[in-house]
Amino acid sequence: MREINLLPPSRRQSLRREVTLASIGRFLSSLMVGLGMLTVGAVLAMIGLWIFFYTVAATNNVEFERTIAQYRELRDGIAEQNIFLNYIYGLGTGRQVWSDFLPGLFTSIPPGVEIATMSGRSVINEEGVVESTFTVSGRAAARSTLTIFADRLRLLPDVAQVDAPSSNLIQRENPLYRFTLQLKDKIIEEEEL
Repeated sequence: MREINLLPPSRRQSLRREVTLASIGRFLSSLMVGLGMLTVGAVLAMIGLWIFFYTVAATNNVEFERTIAQYRELRDGIAEQNIFLNYIYGLGTGRQVWSDFLPGLFTSIPPGVEIATMSGRSVINEEGVVESTFTVSGRAAARSTLTIFADRLRLLPDVAQVDAPSSNLIQRENPLYRFTLQLKDKIIEEEEL
């Protein structure tokens, strides 16, 4: 079946143009609506991303600050432990080794001298000097034995001073005595601490 068009060709031409222009107009309006929607979507996406990155950055900043605070606490704790360990090391290296001192003390005891008590004390002062004192007390057979003992104690290489109170010499026979020995100071070097 064939179609018969009774419109004149100019009118047909004009109708085709109108249909084409209407189609192009619909296409362009659809394109404009689509681009507008795409623009609105892009703007909303940008705002969403900006909010997301701002929140993530703020969260990361808080976490970063927390990490920095933990690092500082750890660093301070390690510094305190180093100070403590250096102090302990200084005590170990600068201490008076009494087992090195006692053999000389025992060989200086003359016959007739009995030792009842012995005590030693070491202290590190602010300048890093080890100050040591050793106290020995007991009974001697005679005063002359005590003077010999005091003289021998003064000759010991580690002894700087012997304090012998005059009360040691009051009794002639079997006197009680007490000697306080100031040992030579040991200086602890800075690198030992």
